[in-house]
Amino acid sequence: MERVDSRAVRSMAYDRRTRWLFIAYRSERKSIYAYRNVTPAEWRMLHLAPSIARYVNARIKPRHEFVRIDQPEK
Repeated sequence: MERVDSRAVRSMAYDRRTRWLFIAYRSERKSIYAYRNVTPAEWRMLHLAPSIARYVNARIKPRHEFVRIDQPEK
């Protein structure tokens, strides 16, 4: 997971082979959201977006199914 400069998103990662986008939000310290069928172009645009959170809300959440992955407590 790469850390990003965003008030809402803590870190994110992308698996090109499976096309899963993983996002850790600052508001949910113990969960990661995995968005399905995200294209490489969407991943690139996410990096170029002036606001990562706005891009996710406008282009990723409405178009892609997701699962929430809860991390075990340490």
